[in-house]
Amino acid sequence: MLESKIQSAVLKYLQGKGIFAWRQNNLAVYDPKLNGYRSHTGLKGVPDILGVIKGQLVGFEIKTPRGVQSSDQILFQKRLERNGGKYHIIRSLDDIKKLY
Repeated sequence: MLESKIQSAVLKYLQGKGIFAWRQNNLAVYDPKLNGYRSHTGLKGVPDILGVIKGQLVGFEIKTPRGVQSSDQILFQKRLERNGGKYHIIRSLDDIKKLY
């Protein structure tokens, strides 16, 4: 299954459970007025989905079964966890259902 399909299913599931969660775009965005991409100025490695669960920031990085984290994603995970947040790598809808 494509990451985009897993992302959509996970986000729908979280929102259906009443969890405040959103898709975090972390790429440059195409701007037709510029006829090109606007540069990305956010943090590198931000997870695909962010949520707040019981007052805690939780990152959900969506990967296919063979997908691997980039070095920026690993660094973000370490920073988030060091500061009291949680981080999960999700490869299927079943993964999220086991957690929440």
